[in-house]
Amino acid sequence: MPSPTADVIAAATITTEPPLAAPPDFTILLESSIGTVVSTYHVHRALLSSQIHYFTTLFNSSFSDATLPTARLDASIITPAALAAIIVHIYTPTEPLPPSIPLLVDLTTAADFLQIPALSSRISAAIRHQARDPATAAAVLAAFPDNDLACNTLTANVKYWKKPALSLAPQIVPAACNRVKTSPEAIALWMHTRALERRVEASPSKEKPAWREQVFEPLKTHAAATIAGLLKDGELRERRDHSEGGFRADEIKALIRDVVMQIAAVNCRSVWEFILAGEGGGADLENDDRNGEKFRVERKGKLNGELVEIAMNWWKAQWAGCVLRGEFDKWPVEMVQDLAGRLGVQVGELLLNHTDPKEIGRRKVRAPLNITGK
Repeated sequence: MPSPTADVIAAATITTEPPLAAPPDFTILLESSIGTVVSTYHVHRALLSSQIHYFTTLFNSSFSDATLPTARLDASIITPAALAAIIVHIYTPTEPLPPSIPLLVDLTTAADFLQIPALSSRISAAIRHQARDPATAAAVLAAFPDNDLACNTLTANVKYWKKPALSLAPQIVPAACNRVKTSPEAIALWMHTRALERRVEASPSKEKPAWREQVFEPLKTHAAATIAGLLKDGELRERRDHSEGGFRADEIKALIRDVVMQIAAVNCRSVWEFILAGEGGGADLENDDRNGEKFRVERKGKLNGELVEIAMNWWKAQWAGCVLRGEFDKWPVEMVQDLAGRLGVQVGELLLNHTDPKEIGRRKVRAPLNITGK
């Protein structure tokens, strides 16, 4: 059973002499499972009867306990700290509830047992307030696993995750991934995860391997796969965030590297356009009012040649299958020519309409030309 905090003990002390003219006429004994009295509280019977349904029922029952000046409560259900806070509530209902998450958990149980609807409403409001705060949302979710508000707060603020979030990774990492539906959202998730990763890597934490395995890799991989699947016209949409000063060039390269690693048959053209746009350099800026936010479309300067190599390794292994599917027949001729040159094959060899399918499987890719795009 958790021990009461200093502020709660102080609150309990205050409630031993309630601020009413008449002296207390009722005593609540909080007992352990073996019958030992843990705490004693002197209160007013009329106040208990009017505000706590449990006592309203007790005092109006036909049982002999109804007329006794004492009631015994089980400390395994109602902790001393919770009962102290309840007494503060019934005497001073405008007094703020203690902010401790463990105490709010205990209060929730106690308020339900004693049937105090007004207190239950205040507890819910206090939990919602802390669930909206990225600094306390993890503690709320750990205490209340079904709290959707806390889960939403965490998944929308990945870069603010702290140590308690690691224990929640099986729940909040999939939830964070499920929030991502568009390229801007995916880019934001990747960037926020990278910001968190930098902070953890710079810390003395002994749990860095767990962070990498359970949080960083799953989030960044999902974000990169989403971006790769949604790329259009080789554009990188970057969220405007003046407070953070935009994204660093090395972060953009790391993001693109992760995106290129997600190249697959269903998005190979988009990823290839993405690479070509990055190689071309220059900057194309435009505004997009999607979802009420502005995003900047920016093509960074020349990318590191290793990014092209990553993509080329995929093409060297997969180009024959793409030919059989007629993939290159849909491409602009300039793109086909460029890829053919890098693969070291003739343009006609990439086009199904100019190829005998039986010959494709027997081909070997010759030494690629201009593999780094330099």
